[in-house]
Parts: sequence; structure tokens; C-alpha cells
Amino acid sequence: MSLGTALIANRKLKAKLGPPDVYPQDPNQKEDDLSAVHVKQGFTTSYVNLSSSDEYGSALSKAAGLQPSKIWNSFKDILSKKEELNTLQESKDKNKRQPINIRDDFWLVTGKTKSLCDKYFKELAGDKDFRLLAKRVPIFNKNEDILIKLVEFEVPCSRGVWLIKMHAAYKAAMQEANKSKHKRNTVDPCIEWTIALTRFINEQRVELQQIVNTNNNSPGTGLASMVEEVRPENSIAYKQMTYCWDLCENMYGQGLLDRQEFLQAIVDIVEKTREPEEPLFRLLMPQLLKYINEFSQNELLARKLAYQCARKICILVLDTEAYEANSEPNNQNNKDKVLMLPGTNEPLPPTFAGLLELQRDKDYNRVIIITLSAVMMQICLDCPTAMVWHYWSENKTPASLLGSPMDCLPDVRPYGLCTPTRADTPEFRQKVKRMVMHADERSRAVYEHWSSNGNEAAISSTYGTVGKILSVLEELDRFVFDRSDSSNCVDVLHNKMWGEAPAPGQGVSNEDEAVVMILCQWAVTNNRSGEHRAFVAAKLLEQRQSDLLSPDTGEEKDEEDVYFTGPPVFQELLFKFLDSEAPYFIASQSSKKDKNEVANLILLFHELMAHDVFSHDAYLCSLISRGDLNTPLQRTGVVDTPDNEGVVDGAEGQVGTPSGPSDVWRYNRHWQFTYHFPIPFPHEEGSSHDINQRHVLLYGSGRGKDETSKQFKKLTKEILKLFSKRFSVDVAEGGKIKKHHKSEFIFGEVVSKFQELSFFDQHAVTSQCGQTVIEMVQAFHGCSSAIHLPVIEHVSFLFDLAGQAFNIQYLLEWCIALLKELPLVESQLIERGSVLTRNYTTNMALYIVGVLKRYHAVLILNESDVKSAWDSLVKISYRHSSVPQESPRHDSSGIRRPPNLDCNSAEWCIMSYLHDLVISCPMIKSINDTAKEKYQVLRRLFNYSPEPSLSPYQVNDQFVEMFKIYIKDPKNRKVDPLIVRYLHEKPENQYSLVVSVLISVINDQLDTETLNNLAILCCELTAQCSTLAQEWLGALFALCCANDSAYVDLLARVNLMDPIHDRLGVFVSILIARQCFSLQSFVVGVVTRSLVKAWNEGKGSPGHEAEAGARLSLHLLRKLFGTVESFQPSFYTIASPRAYPSNPLGIKLSCDRHLLAATHANISSGILVGAIIAVLKALLVLGHSASKGSRDVSSLASLTEEELSKLLLGDLATWTLHQICGQEWVRDRCLQVPDELLKQGILLDPFLKPQQAQSLLQLICHMQTPLSGKKHKDTSKTISHIIDELDEWSLRASMVDIKLMYHRLEDKKGEWVEEVSRCIVDSFQLGENGENLDESNEDSESDEPKPKKPRTEISKKNKKQKYGPIWMVAHLVKHLKFLQPKILKVAAIVLEQGNWSRTAKSRVSTGHQPFLQLILTCLKENEYSDKDKISREEREQEKEHLLQSLHTQLSTFLTPA
Repeated sequence: MSLGTALIANRKLKAKLGPPDVYPQDPNQKEDDLSAVHVKQGFTTSYVNLSSSDEYGSALSKAAGLQPSKIWNSFKDILSKKEELNTLQESKDKNKRQPINIRDDFWLVTGKTKSLCDKYFKELAGDKDFRLLAKRVPIFNKNEDILIKLVEFEVPCSRGVWLIKMHAAYKAAMQEANKSKHKRNTVDPCIEWTIALTRFINEQRVELQQIVNTNNNSPGTGLASMVEEVRPENSIAYKQMTYCWDLCENMYGQGLLDRQEFLQAIVDIVEKTREPEEPLFRLLMPQLLKYINEFSQNELLARKLAYQCARKICILVLDTEAYEANSEPNNQNNKDKVLMLPGTNEPLPPTFAGLLELQRDKDYNRVIIITLSAVMMQICLDCPTAMVWHYWSENKTPASLLGSPMDCLPDVRPYGLCTPTRADTPEFRQKVKRMVMHADERSRAVYEHWSSNGNEAAISSTYGTVGKILSVLEELDRFVFDRSDSSNCVDVLHNKMWGEAPAPGQGVSNEDEAVVMILCQWAVTNNRSGEHRAFVAAKLLEQRQSDLLSPDTGEEKDEEDVYFTGPPVFQELLFKFLDSEAPYFIASQSSKKDKNEVANLILLFHELMAHDVFSHDAYLCSLISRGDLNTPLQRTGVVDTPDNEGVVDGAEGQVGTPSGPSDVWRYNRHWQFTYHFPIPFPHEEGSSHDINQRHVLLYGSGRGKDETSKQFKKLTKEILKLFSKRFSVDVAEGGKIKKHHKSEFIFGEVVSKFQELSFFDQHAVTSQCGQTVIEMVQAFHGCSSAIHLPVIEHVSFLFDLAGQAFNIQYLLEWCIALLKELPLVESQLIERGSVLTRNYTTNMALYIVGVLKRYHAVLILNESDVKSAWDSLVKISYRHSSVPQESPRHDSSGIRRPPNLDCNSAEWCIMSYLHDLVISCPMIKSINDTAKEKYQVLRRLFNYSPEPSLSPYQVNDQFVEMFKIYIKDPKNRKVDPLIVRYLHEKPENQYSLVVSVLISVINDQLDTETLNNLAILCCELTAQCSTLAQEWLGALFALCCANDSAYVDLLARVNLMDPIHDRLGVFVSILIARQCFSLQSFVVGVVTRSLVKAWNEGKGSPGHEAEAGARLSLHLLRKLFGTVESFQPSFYTIASPRAYPSNPLGIKLSCDRHLLAATHANISSGILVGAIIAVLKALLVLGHSASKGSRDVSSLASLTEEELSKLLLGDLATWTLHQICGQEWVRDRCLQVPDELLKQGILLDPFLKPQQAQSLLQLICHMQTPLSGKKHKDTSKTISHIIDELDEWSLRASMVDIKLMYHRLEDKKGEWVEEVSRCIVDSFQLGENGENLDESNEDSESDEPKPKKPRTEISKKNKKQKYGPIWMVAHLVKHLKFLQPKILKVAAIVLEQGNWSRTAKSRVSTGHQPFLQLILTCLKENEYSDKDKISREEREQEKEHLLQSLHTQLSTFLTPA
């Protein structure tokens, strides 16, 4: 079939024509009768008189009675007759045959007959009749000679094809004549000429390439300047190649070529072309366009051609200057080369910039890129199967058949490639896009092995919903919220959780509902920690809402012009969450867990409202329509039952308002939510309606509303007193603060009143006060007559109040706004010559840095806030501090350490946070060149880890005497530069300073203020003399490890047996908080070594001194690892002198508490997971080996210092281990990457026994131990307990727990795996029917198996769970690949034990969806895991065994009884 006829044949018929009518012809019909009347008058008849309707009716009625067998037989007869007629039959009478006369009609061309041959070809090139030319046809020995002659005499292709046909006829005649003499296989002339033509074309291409290379290598020559004879387009090779392509087109259309071989030859030419910019490759473009429709009819050839075209496109794009420039748009060298989006300042994506450059190159590359793009698009349209992804595990498969050709494209889909601009270009691209999406769907199906358990089918089922919930939790748990870069940002998390953008108008799906619910639960629950969860959930829901309302179609939209009306998309789902799952107060004395969850809920919905995901107005309207607030009083008595979860709101209640804050718990959930939910942006006009509506619904319009407003205004006025002139810093008087009596403002009473307010009022109070502070600071630098600044401690108190109110977003906004004002304040202080210069702004910035570090994970969610904070902090920290640019010095050990700086402690902490910020957000480095330079300086300062200095020195008495005045009165003493110079000059002075300070801390009964001031003074010195960090670590090492080789003077003057832990703990905490040395260095270099020394490898007591050092290490570790209460009102006072609580001692400044808590975070200055696990292992082995008492102290919640001093070392280590493992941040950090826990040297440590490693993991994960006790070794009971406790929050820990059991087994692994597999299969109770129906969970799905009686208690305990633990088993096993083969084996055995006969009274329970999903999961995972050959063979064997068993059981079931 020619190309033209192929196009006609591919035309579609008109739609909906219906079956054709048939009018059969009768041999004896009347109109064929040639009578005289018919001849003269014509055939005339009347339809009325006809007895048959054949002439005017339809044959469809007759066709209905035809038998298919007769039709098929008749059709086969037709095909046989057609084949017979198309076959040349040999005549029986040989005399009647007309053989070809070889001697007369053909003659062989030789050198002597050259003139005759030339004459013949001249006639052939003319218009001489073929009948005359056929009488004497020249014959050549080589087919190539014919082609050369055809080109030489410029014979038209159609006449040249005739000569080739005559040549083929001659060869056929010769084969027939020689058939009797030589038995040879008949050669197909189509294949012969296909090979000859393609070989000849390749030879001409080689000659052309040589000509091009010769011309390119000749200096001063080119295509435009070459002599006429040497131009490639005038060469004989070019003419011969062009003629052969035309000849191939003619012969291909007539079916004279082998299509498969010819098209494969074209693919080979494309593949062998290395550089797509070669001139010969450009000449190939017309041929690709000619035969593209032919390629699309063969999937294999289409895939190979598409693969090669995609690779060529990738090479072309990557070699363009635009691609390189747009890849680094901020590079100054690429400034003039970057291509921008039309009408914007945003650079184009690099791939599209490269494509645009190629398309603009009209002289050369435009033809190539558009042709290759057209080939890709046409194959997508006509043969999308060629684009489907596929993969074979063997390495013998050609690269063109692996994966998908689209994988080779440079970050662009086929419908985004270049194409000429036409009227129907958008429509054409949409067609290609639909076919690409179709190929993607099939690719996913291939990847899933065409499993019936696909996404669309599974998501509607319970298993699919549970799977989506668990996958979302997995992504959230793995995500590092303390870092934001291209691979770890909210956009990446959004894509992983929601997948591809939805279709326009799709609406909220079941999958969306599952994700929304689990996001809300994740942000609220106590099973995870961190205030950042509410902000992340709000941002994710906001992005999804935007996708649903205006899905990304690839076109640019102006965000300012997009408005949506009506309630938010997820309003109903969020209302459903509040109505059924949200926590609220149900008792007068709520637990800490309940209070935390309610606070998390309020923070979440505040952020949802701020992001326009939840409408407060629509929420209140729904409550009004339902009447929830008409009778809100639900509980009139005191509810203090242990099982508070069983108390729910009644259907009816009473009218009334609470008499006080303590009565709020008596009201229903929605009244409490309305009472507490803060309304964002209260000062905007749109919020006034919501605020008034809330007041009227809660208190009415009378006295109740006025009383509440009065209480709020009174407290606001009282707090604002702190920022009046009387309580502020007077810059004109040298920064003095007037003395006040403590009764003028009692912080404790203000805090108590503040905590009695609703969260709504707390937000309002802190917002108003925060705005006042900002206005006060702005007035100072904006007006020369303003002389008052707010006291830093008072601002810190307001920060703490905002944190208690969970007014976090506004708190961060205040901090950033204040940071912007501080450089202006500093300029004013310098201009006025104030003594507050440098100190006020840096200390205020230090408090702000403490807040930013505390809420670091929230701050980095907003890129603009990060950049603003960076710019302001850089201006503050580098204004006075001198940072030398030389390379860092090295000590004798070769450890890098920072140079000495002229900066105070506050500036050092600010620069430390700048380093944390740039490491967490690498995009800061691309702001400008200054940011890059700052990053290099910060990296040099903080990219080191000091080691304890153990060099023996002597105390310099003269220096100690000089420094005594600082130790006695460290408050408000400016560090003398002479002291700093002495510290730099002699290491002995550093040694003397550390010894004298620690002796004072340990021996002197310092009060809280003096102790804190002394620690801050030491931080100031360490900031200016960095080598002091090693001395502090060395001294602490000597105290904790009882090392008598260093710091002998210190050990001789202190008694480790005395109660020194509290004072030293506060001192060390402040040093670590202010980055004198890191928590990582202290834990690894001091604490862990001390505990290992006390362990003594389990050989007994290491001595009293070592035990005393270990006890000190335990107390310090508990102080540093414990939860830092950032808000402690007792440390705030306006009295002079200030009276701080002395028992217990604590950290005075709020900023220090914030900075200490930040050392637990996953930032550059925080502690690493490896160090956490190391110290926990040391605690574990010490607790097991050291002396212990008779009672179990691990279960004790808290102990006094006196009780701790009486504990033996083993009990103290065990109690400390439980206290540290009980911290939420320890659990979350360790479980963030669970696979890291199972590495060698972590929990797979040879020094840990298997049971010890298991118990440590359970402590870290907060897992409950079985009721039978900790020391039982019954595997079935352990696994049963894990499954019973399984839920979405504990799945991750349970998976690591079982993996650890498996890896710690030394022998009998096979028996253990089989026992665990049997226990897992038995948990489904496959053989039980209706025995425990009364004990089923009401919230579970109908096809969930009924639990056994022992699970009744667990079912009551997990009453709030929507899905029972049995639904989680399949997802648990998905990560336990070593169990999957055995589970298949055990499942086959258990199913075979069931009675499948029709008459059986008891059978395996039907509709057991969870068990089915377990089997499918094991089968599916088996196909993907092929790490080792032995296990793969085992898996295949178990799979075949299961399938054979199921086949046998099914056959038995279908056999009639």
C-alpha cells in the first residue's frame, strides 16, 4: 500500500450510519428481460403489484435468518478462490507456456558494450516506449552498477523502477532455468534490493562525511567560500544518495521493498549518528517525515526511533547556551544570556530556554529540533504503546527497549516540544497530552504488574483508605521540618502526599477526605510533637484547595485576579472533624495530654482560618442552624472518672453562661471551640463581623458581653504598664531604669489572670501589647525627642505570654518587625552617644533569636520571613564585631577552630543562628554575593568540634586575683580588654580562669542571679577567646571522668560527693545554650566517656571517684536532655534588688532557655541522632551492670534531689534512662529515619545483648510492654502484643521492633520467622465464624474480622480508633520482606485446613478483605525484591505453592457434593 492509499485507508467512517442495506440481485429478474417492449419503452412496473419486496425493501430481514456457520463457510470459499486466482499456476501443457527469452531480451553489460549501454540509458531517460526498451534489456552483475547508471543519466525514478523490475525478472528466469542443475534457495528480490539500496546509501553518506570533514579542516574555507567543485551538495555522492532516497520512496510505495528491513535501516542511521548537529543528520530529516506514519504501524520500530529522537533532543538542548545560562540565572557571567518569561522578570526553565534557542536558529537547528519533536508527537498520537514504560530485570535487553522513550527527554513532556505555529496548535498539543497521559496510566499499570488492586479500585476500599493514611504519616514522619531546600520543602511534601494535580472540577475525593482527616489528627495528637505541625497542615491544605479550585494547566495566571466565593473547599470535612474527632475538655481537672491536644487544636484552626481554609463565619452559621449553642450546658456535675473518654455530649442541654473559666468544661464541644478559637487579623474590617457574632452567641448582647470585655481591657491595661515611660529605659539618663517595689507589678498574678482568659482573649491581649512595643521602638528612631525604649526583660515577658497563648504567627511577625527596627535604633544610640550602644540592640536581638530558634521549623516555612530575618541579623551582628578573613588557626591536634573575634556573647549567638539558618535554608546563599561571603565566614567559624583540653598547667595566682572581682560581682561588669589579652597570651591564664570559676560555682553557695550572671560573663569571655571552649570541656571531663592527669588543682579543691549538681547543671546549661561549646561535643566527649568508664565493661565497680563522676554526668545529662520550660514567671520581677527563687536553681533568662531547647532540634548546632543513641546505650549498660537496689525505680515519675542522692548508681542510671527516653523530642528524632537505628554500631551493637537492644528501642518509641512482663521470651506472645497495640501512630515503631528482633537473632532464624508468620496469620482468626460477634468494634468496617476475647480490653482502650489493628497488618508486613515467603506458606497451610465443601457447617470466614490484602501484599512485594538469588527462588517456590493450593481448594469447592 502506498503512502497515499494508506492515508485514505486510515480515514474514519461517518459515525452512527447503522448497518448497510443490501439489495440482492436475482438472475431471472424482469428488468434484465430484453423484450421488444422493454427495448422501446423501457422497463416500467408498479411497486403495488410486486409480490416480493426485494426491489424496494431491505435484505436485513432475510439476513436475520442466516446461519453463522454457512456465512463462515462461504467466506472461506471466497478466500480460497481469491488465493487460487492470485497464484500463478504452472500450465500442464509445457508447449503453451511463454517463457522469458533470456538470450533475445537481455544482454550482459561488459566493457565492449559500454557505448550500447550508454545509448540504452539515454533512451530510458527519455520517453521511449517500454515495449521497445524491453526487447533488449542490459544486465549488470552488481545492483550498485544499475544505481550508478540511473544517477549518471538522470533516469526518472518511475522508469528506473521499471528497469529494476526487468532485472528482477531476469534473475527469476535464470533461477528457474538453473533450478534443475543447482538446488538453491530462491532469493526474494524485495529483500535483495532493500539491502542493496540501504548499503549504497550508507556508502554515499560515508563519502559525503569525508568531504565535509575535509572542507571543515581546510583553513579559511567553509560551505559559503568553497570552490564550486568541492561543495558537498554538488558532489556525486550527494546526487547518488538523493536519487536513491527518491527511488526508495517509489519502490516502497509499490511494495517492492522489505518494509521492516528498510525502516530498521533508517533507525540504524539515526542511532549511529552521534552528534545531532552533523550536516548528514540534517539531511535525514525529510526521510523521517516521509516514513513517520509507517514507523507508527510497528510498535518495536516506533519505540526504537522515539528513543533515539529523545536522546538527540536531550543532547541538543543540553548543549545550548540558553540552557546553561538559565540553569544558573544568578551567575553574573550569564546575565545577558538568560531568557525570561514574557512580561515577567522570572527566568524560563532551562529546558524550555534551550528549546527556544534551537527553534530560533532558523539557519540550521530549527529544522532538526522541529522534525525530531514532530516524530515524538506523531508516535505519541499514532502508537502510544511505544511510549509505555517497561523493564526487564536481565541486563541483555537493549537500552532502547528499557523504560520509556520519554525518560530520555530533558525535563519536558512530548506535548511541550517544539512545533510550528498553526491555528490548531493548542488542539494538537491537547491530543498529544491525552495520549501521553494514557501511556502514563499504562506505564503505572505495568509497574504494578497489572494488579487488580490498583489505586482507583483500592482507594475506595477500607484497605486503600488505611494505606493512604499510613503513606501520608510515613511522609510526614520522614520529612525534616527543620530544613528547607529543593528536595525537602513543603511543595515536595505536598506532591508526595496528594500526587498529581486534579482535573478541573473534580471536587473533593475520598482520598482527599482521608488525607484531610489524618492531617488534622497529626497536627493535634500527642503521639507526635511540635507546634510546626499546625502551620504545615494549614499550608498543605491551602495548596490543595488552590489545586482543586484552579488546577495547574501549564498556563500562567495572575494570582491577584483569582477570587473564589462560597465556603472553603474543606469546610465540611473540617466541621466533621470538629464534630466527631476533635479533643475538648470533659472534666474539671484535665490531664496534661488533654490540655496539649486542645491547645494544638486551637492553634491548628487559627492557622486554617488565617490561610482561608476554614471559615469562622460559615462555622458559626452551621452551629446556629443546628442549634448547638442554644442549650450548651451539658455537664452539671463533677466528672472525675478515670475513663473520661466515655463521657460525651448529650443531645439536650441547658441554657446559661459559665460563671468562671473553671466552668467551661461543662459546656458542649462546639461552645468550647467558639469560646477559644482566635479569629486571625482582628484589626481588619472583615473580622469585626465574626468577632461580634461570636460575642453575641456566647454571652448575648447584655451584661455578659460587657463583663468579658471589661476583664480583657483591664488585663491589657495592666500589661501595658510595663511599656509606659515609668517602666522603660531612659536613654537620656544613661539607660537607667527607675526603681520599683515588687508590688507595683506582680508577674505571677498577671500570668494567673492571663491563663484564666480564653485563647481568643489571650491572642487579643498579646496582639495589642505587641503592637504597642513596635510603635514604641519606631517612635524612638523616628522622633528625636523620644528618649524611652522598652526594657528587654519586659519584651521577653510579652514573648513568653504570646507563646503561652499559641499566638506564634504574630509573635514571629513582631520579632521580624523588631529586627528591622533595631539597626535604626542602634544608629540613633550611636548618634546620641548613649552607653546603651551595642549592648541594647544585640541583647534585644539575642532574645529575638531565642524565639526564632524556638520556632525555627515555623519560620522557615515562609521564605520571605527567612530572608528578612537574615538581612536584619547580619546588619546587627556585623556592625560592631570584627570578623577576620584569614584562615582558621589550628591547634596541636589539628582540629579546626575559629579565630578570635571582637564580639560579645549575644553577637556570637546571633552569628551561630545565622549559620544554622543558612545551613537549613541554602537558598539564602543565592540572595546576593554578600550572603555568599557571609556564609563562607560563618562556615569557618562554626564548622568545627572542640575536643577537651587535657594539658597540665599551673594556676596563675596573679591572674586569679585580678579576676576575683568578676567572680564576686559578675553583674553589669564590662569585660576588661586586658583580661582578654591575657587569656590570649598564655594558656595558663585560660586554665586558671576555668579552675577559679568552677571552684566558685561548686563550692560557693551562689544564688540564682549570681550564678546566671557568672555563667553569662564566662560566655562573654569565651566569645572573645574561642580556645576557652576546649578548656571548659577539659575541666568538665576531669570532673565527670575523675581524670587525675588534668585539672589537678580543680579536683583537689572540690568534693564530688557534695550536692553540686544543680549549680553546675545551670552553669553548663547556659554555656551550651550560648554556644560556648555544643551539646554534641559535651555528650560525646565528656558524658559518654564518663558512663563507659563507670560501666567498666561489666567487670565490677570502677572506684568511688569514677562512680561520683558518673553520678555527676547523669545529673547533667538529665538537666540538658529534659524538656526546657521556656516560660517561668517566677524569674520575672521589677523589684530592685531583684529576688529570684533559690530552690530550685534555674536559668534566669528566657532567651537562654529557648537557646538550650533549640539544641535538641535537627539543625547544625543541635545534637545528632548517633550521639543520642550512644549515650542511651551507655545508660542502659551502666544500669544493668552497676549496683542496684531492691525496688524498681523505672516506673517512678519524679524524685527529689534527696531521693536521687540515696539511689545506687545502677538505679540512678536506669531512672535517668527512662526520663530521657520519655522525652517526645528523643522519640521523634530517633524515629525520623528508622533504618538508621538498624545499622551496625547503633542498635546492632555487639556490646548490647539482644534483649537490651529490644528494651532500649521500646523505651525510645514509648511502646508498652506485654502484660506478662518484660523478660518473657515467648515470641508468639510478643508478636501478638505488638499486633494488638498496632495503630497508625505505632506502626513505624512496631516495624523497627520486629526488624530488630530478626537482625539480633544469632541462630534458628528460620524457626523464628515461621513462628512469627504463623502468629500474624492466626491474628486474622480465619477459622472462626460468629463466635465473638458481641465483642466486635463498632467503629470498624463490616468486613473486618471479629477479635478474640483477649482483645476486648484493647478494643475498649482504642475505642476512638476508626480502623482496627487488623487493617494495619498488611502495611506492617510490607516493610518486613523477610517474613513474606513464610507468610505465604503458612497462609496456604491454614487455608487448606478449612472445610470448603458445600455441606460444611463451619468454613473459613468469607469476605475477609484484610487477609486478602495481606496475601496480595506479599505476592506483590515478592516480585519487586530480587536482591539475592536464593531468597528469590524461595519466594517463587512459596508463591507457586500458594497458587497451587488455592487452585486445589477452589476445585474442591466447585466439585458437587
